[in-house]
Formats: sequence, structure tokens, C-alpha cells
Amino acid sequence: MAVWGLLLKATLGCGAWVTKAWMPEAPTAVAEPVMGQNDFGIISISPNPASEAVAIAYFLEKPALLQMDVVNVLGQKVATLVSGKQTPGHYSRIWNGKTSKGLPANPGIYYVRLRTGNQNVVKPLIWK
Repeated sequence: MAVWGLLLKATLGCGAWVTKAWMPEAPTAVAEPVMGQNDFGIISISPNPASEAVAIAYFLEKPALLQMDVVNVLGQKVATLVSGKQTPGHYSRIWNGKTSKGLPANPGIYYVRLRTGNQNVVKPLIWK
């Protein structure tokens, strides 16, 4: 239980972290991804909290195989927003609050996970 408290405090208090695995032993908070310093990152999630649809802006500095998922607090995939090779640039995806099965997501805390290779960038999303 204490690990989840630390996880929520680390993500909500600092914004994002970069890890080599989805659920690290102890989350390490880092500064927001900055273009030029990282190969990819989440720029913004807006609005947050959200109740109808949310726009997720992200960037990619090098061509990469990219996956963007919305996951719950247990790390279970709720929806996949991007999956495939992308060229460098700025992108935006809309999540309409539906699961991969087309059902409405329950209100709560979710995470947007952007992954290339063995690195992840994760940012919190509150769904009302």
C-alpha cells in the first residue's frame, strides 16, 4: 500500500518520470521531458481533469516504434492510442474516455504511458 502512495505522490507531485520498466521498485521523479534533451515526451494533457475528451500532445525527436497507452493505477492497459513507427515531429491524439472494448472508462486516476524501446514516459490523467 505504501508503494502506491509513493507512486501517486511521485507522479502527481512532479509530473512525469522516465523508467526502464513500467513499475519500478521505487519511482524516480524527473523533470518534464524537454525537447532536445530527450528523444520523446508528453508535452501536455488537456484538459486535466477531463470528463468528455482529452488531447494528448507529444513529440518524437528520432524515428521510432512508439506506443501510447492509457493505463489504470494497476498498470493494466485501458486503451491504446498509438502503436507503430512514427517519424520525428509533434503529434496530438484524442482520448474519448472509452476503453479498448468501447466501454466508458470509470472515473478515477489513469496514466498516459508513452513508450519506445525500453523507455517510458508516464503522466497522470484524472478522468471525471
